[in-house]
Amino acid sequence: MVINGVDAKSLTYIRAFVLTTTFEENAVRSDVVSAGIAKPGIYMPRVQLAIRVVLGVLAAVYFFAMPIQPFILSAAGVAAVIGAFLLFHMAWWAWYRSRGMGWAGIRLAAWVDILAAFTGVLVDPFDVPPSGLLVMIAVLGNGMQHGLKIFLEQFLSILLISIPVFAVRQILFFRAVPYPLAFVILFIAIAIFYVYLLLKRIERMKKEAEMMAQQDPLTKLYNRNAFIRTANYLLSLHDRKQIPLVVMFADLDNFKEVNDKLGHAFGDEVLRFFARLTDEWLRKSDIVARYGGDEFVFMLADMDLAGAEEVALRLQREFLRWADERDVRVGVSFGVAAVPEGKADLNRLLKHVDAALYEAKSRKEDRRVVIAPPLE
Repeated sequence: MVINGVDAKSLTYIRAFVLTTTFEENAVRSDVVSAGIAKPGIYMPRVQLAIRVVLGVLAAVYFFAMPIQPFILSAAGVAAVIGAFLLFHMAWWAWYRSRGMGWAGIRLAAWVDILAAFTGVLVDPFDVPPSGLLVMIAVLGNGMQHGLKIFLEQFLSILLISIPVFAVRQILFFRAVPYPLAFVILFIAIAIFYVYLLLKRIERMKKEAEMMAQQDPLTKLYNRNAFIRTANYLLSLHDRKQIPLVVMFADLDNFKEVNDKLGHAFGDEVLRFFARLTDEWLRKSDIVARYGGDEFVFMLADMDLAGAEEVALRLQREFLRWADERDVRVGVSFGVAAVPEGKADLNRLLKHVDAALYEAKSRKEDRRVVIAPPLE
């Protein structure tokens, strides 16, 4: 499906990226990989692959070096399970490296870990199976890597799956639950739940820190650093997908005089109102940030110059109407420029738009919107 010359999938990437970098409640903070698919910001794929390979090899040594036969499966069956586990994660890694990985794939890998660990426990011939630690490692490792949502899924899987697995195993092979095993299971469950509580607190603190690092405290818009990071992503997507982008600068006219005469508290209210206007009139896929002082910067996705000019004039009209109702002499000027085809440098682009803004502010009429000439 194509919308205004842009495929819907590309627009979905934009909206997904913008939404995951806003300050809403999300289970896990996400970035976007080259294909536009989410991956966790704290994700360490090489480390996780290495740990999985090490655990697979250790499991093979454990089962083949033990003096007695495993339950249920033969040695060849155990080898097949371990081999399938390692092959799956090698294939998963190759896919991740070439195409990125979404949450469905991440969740699939986590469940393969859990099921492999459960299988190890089921076939372990000892009354207190050391392979039970594999379950704990899988839950803690995937939970810490991928956040609370997957951690909670894995923890519930222990309660709903591992306890029945242990019970069936003990009834079939030992006719009773060994005294130490009951406490091992209890201690592992408490340890995992305690780690879950700690992770929940850490993620909340991390989320608050990220919000402070990316958000302008007065207007609740992006700050400059957050805009630059997001804009660079959209520019890279523009280069690959030919998505039309427009950059705008807005600067409040006569703002210093308003601040001096009516006080900083009213000046802050002026800035907050303009920020609310942008939230009302712009789309979720558009980027808005307070660039500094009374200057704002926009990046509008899937937008041409005519549409961007209409957005600027609409914001200007609504802002002037609000100021007139309060008998305040303040306005807003806009500089607008289309992002050229191909690879674009953000700094050069912003300087080009800033020049158009400077020209707009020098005009005497109310309509202070200047479209910059094409940037080669």
